[in-house]
Amino acid sequence: LDVPVPSQQLTKERDFIEATSRLSSVNIMSRPGLPILPIEIRLTKDRLSLISRVLSSNADAYKHTQVMLDLLHKLGFRDDVVAEDFTRAFDMNQKMIDVVFKLRSAITSSGSDDQRLQEASEVCWLSCFQLGRLPDFPDVEQKLTLMGRALELCPADKLNDILIPWRRMEQEDLEVRKERLADHSPRPKPAATKPVSSLQSRLNNLHVPTISLLNAEDSAALAGRAFSRVASNFPF
Repeated sequence: LDVPVPSQQLTKERDFIEATSRLSSVNIMSRPGLPILPIEIRLTKDRLSLISRVLSSNADAYKHTQVMLDLLHKLGFRDDVVAEDFTRAFDMNQKMIDVVFKLRSAITSSGSDDQRLQEASEVCWLSCFQLGRLPDFPDVEQKLTLMGRALELCPADKLNDILIPWRRMEQEDLEVRKERLADHSPRPKPAATKPVSSLQSRLNNLHVPTISLLNAEDSAALAGRAFSRVASNFPF
């Protein structure tokens, strides 16, 4: 495939052959004791399920993020819009979570230990953890939900690996909530105050009736008449 002039189709085919080789080397089982064959990989309709099987069959696979992303691209999801549809991926994880809890409830009621529950829980918590820790996933609340489910379903020895990014995202969520509250909080309005008039303005507005004294009688004459009226009321 390296001899002809490279085209988009040839590049995809070469990438898929490399992905098939890598998948064959990680011992994915088609059936118990039987490794998956290259023809089975090619005939697999849901190639994302191959990634899930790698994660479930290798305990440390989730730590090699770049390797897993490169494998995802070589399986045909390079620059694929659907592969980056976080809403759809979140819904798929929610469905897996529901299946795991229904299976757990059925096994608990029957009192038996089923290997299927362990396998389903392993795939589910790894999927939730991988999606929840993606930096390009914009919804912090959904990421916290996924990480919480991963904490609930993961083995005890994996708790610390999940708690570290979960606490970081919890702090990010707290900052987002603070900004949201700051944007929607009502701004305090200035209290309406009545204008208080000063003493000087009151005095200026005070109208005192004035008596014109230009035509008034002499004050002595007025006083004399008033005294005469009062004195007439007393006998001497």
